[in-house]
Amino acid sequence: MDNADGSLLPGAYAFVHLATPGQSTSVTIPANTLLFRREGLQVSVLRNGHMRLVPVKIGRTTATRCESSPALLATDAIIRDPSDSLIVGIQ
Repeated sequence: MDNADGSLLPGAYAFVHLATPGQSTSVTIPANTLLFRREGLQVSVLRNGHMRLVPVKIGRTTATRCESSPALLATDAIIRDPSDSLIVGIQ
């Protein structure tokens, strides 16, 4: 932050208000649902009785949760701690 006039002093406090987008289309998921694949970051979900790998993009994160792209639906059943060897279409 520019402080050319010296109005900000060491140890001073300030209140800051940040504008955020009004409507969020993202879903927050547990971090242990992510699969790091050659094809990119994916999440294993159960939709209509079938397991699918859904590519995701991650937004804000914490130690245990992350915000994902709109590719995930709020109604998706997300698989926690999925195996790295999951392959779609194998029975």
